[in-house]
Amino acid sequence: MKNQTRASKEDHIISAAQEIIAQNGGFLVTIEDVAKRAGISKGAVLHYFPTKKKLFKEVFRRFFAQIFERGRREMAGVGDPLDKLKSFADWLYVADDPDLPVGYPLFFECMHRAVNDEAFRDVFRDWITGWVSMLEEVIQEGISQGSIRGTDPREAAMVISAVYQGIASRWFLDRSRHTTEWARRTVKETIDLMVGIRV
Repeated sequence: MKNQTRASKEDHIISAAQEIIAQNGGFLVTIEDVAKRAGISKGAVLHYFPTKKKLFKEVFRRFFAQIFERGRREMAGVGDPLDKLKSFADWLYVADDPDLPVGYPLFFECMHRAVNDEAFRDVFRDWITGWVSMLEEVIQEGISQGSIRGTDPREAAMVISAVYQGIASRWFLDRSRHTTEWARRTVKETIDLMVGIRV
């Protein structure tokens, strides 16, 4: 019960931190701001996360874990491996998606911090590694089924993850010129070029 209470309190703090970082940008956010948003004392936040850096690293890690979980859930409803690879385009580029207001700002915040801080670079690297591994599994599945051939699964997964990331950045920051339709079409066509060779 004690561990459950701790986990519940940590979840509450993380959720508050995610919201306030997404709204205000992490460099403007203090531990006091997070405490106020969570409705607890600054000391309580520091009890669970002794530094702002530790709190922020956990914020990013947990958010990326949620995205991986969602990706796996979305793919579970799709049979064909090639369509599984493309399925991310159907929910990553949705303007009214409930994950969007927090997700994209956290993604950019983590990348920004990773530029000059090795600890955050590790968090970003873990995110990329998880993303590539998830895509690689699907490509391997397609190879095993004989529906995908002629590609190195790891290399293809790295390219596809980079395409998703680059298109997501343009779509989120400049939707007037990089529409949802453009984002989805470009991702799916790129995946077809990378691994769409069928037996």
